[in-house]
Amino acid sequence: MNSKEWTYDDTSNWGHDCSLSNQSPINIDTGKADTCKDLCELEINYQPSICSKDEETCSTIVRFDKHQNLKISYNRGSNIIYKNNPYNLSEITFHTPSLHQIDGMQYDLEICLIHSKDDNPYTNNGVIISCLFNEGDYFGSTERFVHQFINDVKIDSEQEINVSPEWNAGMILPQKKSFYLYKGTIPFPPCNSMTNIVMDTIGSISPINLELLKINLGKNIRPLQALSLRQIYYNSGRTIELNTGDRDVRVSDNY
Repeated sequence: MNSKEWTYDDTSNWGHDCSLSNQSPINIDTGKADTCKDLCELEINYQPSICSKDEETCSTIVRFDKHQNLKISYNRGSNIIYKNNPYNLSEITFHTPSLHQIDGMQYDLEICLIHSKDDNPYTNNGVIISCLFNEGDYFGSTERFVHQFINDVKIDSEQEINVSPEWNAGMILPQKKSFYLYKGTIPFPPCNSMTNIVMDTIGSISPINLELLKINLGKNIRPLQALSLRQIYYNSGRTIELNTGDRDVRVSDNY
């Protein structure tokens, strides 16, 4: 299917790959989650957006396709290390309400950080880190991240938007790095296979920015998919070394 042909209004015509098993999103039944060990080894190394030499002008590319996604093409140089393999942070997408549910609970917003082994964010066998948010405070790192571009978004356009030197994808992540993990897919076409990591700490987004996202995006989510025989794993995030500068953010479990 051509990338311009699909919409969230009709997910039945997304194509063959989107009808295969092991699709995303799912409802995460916490009672069925197993504690993970080596499967959940994860390091996060996110860098700020590219700036001019004097750091007075920084920018990012934001694209908004009506009935599809609002997405940020993130600059090269940020990555994660998952199971000793590097994956580049290639794209960030925004979804209202949340794609995933936890024990049947849906949230106001989900931000997906999509990682791949090459420059194509939709290459098979990448990693998606999902962060969940509810309407809340007018402050916080995610609020500052969204506020720097949301007022400049235009329908069916791609724009270069100025951001501050400290603007960083790490601002989206919760301080506590506990998460659920399962084998799934990109939750929209081309529905390629992905390892899905869903943070279980629920963040906060202001009513104003949430409303702007809702107005622009509508309901851009896919219906929940069957878990079938897949296993859900849980990492308690006990060990954390958090820094959005030159050092990595390291996450490990209790083992």
